[in-house]
Amino acid sequence: MTSPSKGLKQLGLSSFPYLGFQISVRLLAFLSLPLFTQHFTPEEYGTIALFELVSSFMAVFLALGIHGAFSQKFYSTNIDPKKTAKLYASLYWPVQTIALFVFLPLFFFSTHASTFLFNNDEANLLMAVKWGLASGFFQAGLQLPIEYFRIRHKHLHSSFLLNAPPFLGLLTTISFLYLFDWGVLSYFWGFSFSFAFFYFASVLFSAFKANPFRTGISWDAFKDGFLYSFPIVIHACAHWVIYLSDRYILEHLRGLYELGIYSLGYNLGFVVFNFAEALNRVIVPRYFQEAERGKDGKRWYAQTTNIFLLAVAFSATTLTLIGTPLLKYFIAKDYLDALKILPWVSASYVLFAVYFSAVNPIYFHRKTKLLAFSTPSCAVLNVLLNLFLVPRYGALGAAIATFLSILALSLIMTALSHRHTRYPFSYPTWGKVVFLAVFFIFLGNTLQLYNHPVEAVLLWTGYVLFVFLLFRRLFRSI
Repeated sequence: MTSPSKGLKQLGLSSFPYLGFQISVRLLAFLSLPLFTQHFTPEEYGTIALFELVSSFMAVFLALGIHGAFSQKFYSTNIDPKKTAKLYASLYWPVQTIALFVFLPLFFFSTHASTFLFNNDEANLLMAVKWGLASGFFQAGLQLPIEYFRIRHKHLHSSFLLNAPPFLGLLTTISFLYLFDWGVLSYFWGFSFSFAFFYFASVLFSAFKANPFRTGISWDAFKDGFLYSFPIVIHACAHWVIYLSDRYILEHLRGLYELGIYSLGYNLGFVVFNFAEALNRVIVPRYFQEAERGKDGKRWYAQTTNIFLLAVAFSATTLTLIGTPLLKYFIAKDYLDALKILPWVSASYVLFAVYFSAVNPIYFHRKTKLLAFSTPSCAVLNVLLNLFLVPRYGALGAAIATFLSILALSLIMTALSHRHTRYPFSYPTWGKVVFLAVFFIFLGNTLQLYNHPVEAVLLWTGYVLFVFLLFRRLFRSI
């Protein structure tokens, strides 16, 4: 078994490509904020949020969760790497065919869909739905190729295919704004073009690597993969409700202005999710390998989650403490209320790291049926909280609803994981890391948002001391 200290070093090296590309994407997104907040009104930023709402749902729905079935099948059966081409073809081509037949009618009748969903025939909103459908279809087609590279430990390829489309999308959007001044359409077309380019490149790769006429298609493998992934689709759609349905409710109850403010604040905090996801993408393949070794593998994963949670908590707290005073002078004045959203989003993604830690064993031990009930229940809670809080507090109410929903999701998933997998997690350590991170996030945002420089310096001193002591304790334990 790989020792925890050596394993952590390997994880750091493996995660470097993901983090490097993620940092590049988020840095470009950060530098483009002045441009976007100057060119787009909060209402137009609201239509961008609806574009992302539609595209993310399509990406989840059309992918059918089949990439999870691919990795689970690969590790649980110790399949010969030379035979992965047939498994890949058996999952990729049927799913792409189904996705195409679902997407085309929706795209060509998107005007009717937009009017039905939003009861609004404003031109930008119609275009947001139309091109959101297209962008989501292309994103869904990239999921399995990304997973293929990841399980083969080709992290550079996987991270490039994961992050290059949004990076190119930002560059294309900026180019369209400067060259043609197409307004918010620059964003829709820029991202749709970028994801389309990489989608067709992945189709060519798949045709070369896993040509179904050469490898054949195993319908038993597809059936088994679909049965494994179907609960994941329900689970993923419920995730979409938790994280994105608030945009729909905000647009209906408070209008595009509040939606634009909320969307910007959410995107600022989304950096924490990018960081957590990058680490998790590297941890999962190695965990699947270690877990085959029984108790030693469980112990390795439990110790690794402590460092994972601390790293995510550190990134979230640092982002809030540094980002709040910096962004006050960096974004247009119309968007300053978005900084009140930032701590709620950052704290939510610290809790999401707890969810990542607890849910991975559920995937490995094929307990995915649990996800079909637990996550939808939290999605219902999220909708109810939004309906109660949004009319009263607007964008801030949506952020609070998201935080409370993810808190419930992380607690439920931790309880289910403990009951059904019995991993030796250090729950007191989890609790301390999360509590102190949330404390520093909210206190730091409040002090710096309302100009309390002396208290902010004292806060920074306490935060640095906390991180030092916690890191020393955790590394001594391994």
